[in-house]
Amino acid sequence: PACFDLAMAQLRGEAVAKNVAAARDLFAKACDAAEPRSCHQLGLLQRDGITTAVNLAQAGTLFDKACQGKVGAGCYELAVLHTSGRGVAADLPRALFLHQEGCSSSDPRSCFAMGQYFHAGKSVVKDLRRAVQYYTQACEGALLEACGRAGHAYQVGEGVSRDPLKAVELHDRACRGGVAASC
Repeated sequence: PACFDLAMAQLRGEAVAKNVAAARDLFAKACDAAEPRSCHQLGLLQRDGITTAVNLAQAGTLFDKACQGKVGAGCYELAVLHTSGRGVAADLPRALFLHQEGCSSSDPRSCFAMGQYFHAGKSVVKDLRRAVQYYTQACEGALLEACGRAGHAYQVGEGVSRDPLKAVELHDRACRGGVAASC
């Protein structure tokens, strides 16, 4: 954990001078020592081409290590790559599985994606009740767009019993967070 913490400080320039190359080296050392959060951060640097050339295949490998280490954000990032087929094989069933893993590991973006899958019936049987459950879970993880989606469901009774008070509460939270569609 010490390498990860120091690398994050160097990456952000918090309490030490900002040094992205040194942060990358520390993330690599920690990832090699099975610190999955470091694998995730190193994957982001590879994906974005920061201090190195963009390497989506390597980013995918690093996100996979993070996901296997129960870092939900790693599962989310790998799912995005599998959805687009960038750096890894396009594989929607695998992306769905990875979003499920990410949501189970408390990544709100993965929970939101699961809500979208169930809302649209994309790669799964359409299930509005489950969509609202995932949107609510993402909202609890502070993904405010998900609060708006859940609020809409309660407003119109889509997948849940109509509940105007719950709808207002969720829309208010989203609106205060800058989601204009909920205002």
